[in-house]
Amino acid sequence: MPSEPDDEPVRLTDARAIRALAHPARLAVIDALRNQGRTLTATEAAEVAGLSPSAMSYHLRALAKWGIVREAESDDASDGRERRWQRAGAGFQFDPPAHGAEAATAFIASHYLDETRAQLSHYLTNQARENDFWRENAVMSYREAWLTEEQALEVGKLAGELLEAKASRDDNRPPGARRVRMTFLMFPIDAPDDAN
Repeated sequence: MPSEPDDEPVRLTDARAIRALAHPARLAVIDALRNQGRTLTATEAAEVAGLSPSAMSYHLRALAKWGIVREAESDDASDGRERRWQRAGAGFQFDPPAHGAEAATAFIASHYLDETRAQLSHYLTNQARENDFWRENAVMSYREAWLTEEQALEVGKLAGELLEAKASRDDNRPPGARRVRMTFLMFPIDAPDDAN
């Protein structure tokens, strides 16, 4: 039985770790591990990413070096020729974004924003098939606000605490729970000189 990934996000602060993640094949495998809540061998991961198993092994080792994936524990009777991999944590957090990884961070952010856009479009196109609860309670909120640095820190902390308090692990989800996409972004949109 594989061990469970950590509940906390993997905090990426080293520019080299962020650059290691910023690769289409690596993001595809991370997404498969996250979305399907399972482990993958290099051969299975290669099928997801469209690479050879040997190329995928290289990518998995590179991700493991930075603590993004890890070898899954197993008590099965396999001969061990192909190790299984799992995600190391519940997503990622760039805390703070590392200097020298701006382009890599932007690539990763674009990947997940594109995924979010596609999922939202799919939901909106198919929402008539949803039950009453989700048709009435899905949230799409957009707003701008004036925040001091202290207020921004508090908003970020509250959002993280709320998610942590309400989210369930893959192995402990209550009956009827569905995966939902929650995206929280907070960043300044004006130059410091524009502030009053």
